[in-house]
Amino acid sequence: MELLHELSFRNDKSISCSLNRSGMIKILISGELAAEGRDHRLLIHFNGERKSYRSFVHMGGDAGLNEWGDETGIYTGRNGWGVDATFMVDYTFTINPDYQKVTGSGMSAFALGDNRFLGYESHGVFVTSRPVSMIEVGFTGGKVRIGDLRVYHI
Repeated sequence: MELLHELSFRNDKSISCSLNRSGMIKILISGELAAEGRDHRLLIHFNGERKSYRSFVHMGGDAGLNEWGDETGIYTGRNGWGVDATFMVDYTFTINPDYQKVTGSGMSAFALGDNRFLGYESHGVFVTSRPVSMIEVGFTGGKVRIGDLRVYHI
């Protein structure tokens, strides 16, 4: 694996970086979410787009269910019960300029501040006719007090 980018959250809702490679791309994300009393989904976006996504998660742990994401990003998991959380995500994508779809799957874990735990298996697709040049990860609200994003080419 070749490390392409290493970035840090510092009281940010999201962070982004350029992506000028195709093939298998792995991202690792970790941090501490300040939930501000609400549930927030962690989403992945490409090229700044907020449409043309399909994704779903299987959730287990202290609660179990299946959830579809909306079209605004690839849904990887969320905190629960409005509680702050320590989180991590491991997600792999296939990006190829000859394909019109970016597909991916991964896993995430959310250790909540009240000692409950939620784990996710996630799958998603982004439909595009343009080459992927940027990746962004972030929550639908709250802030990541401290955290990291690493992007690898496999």
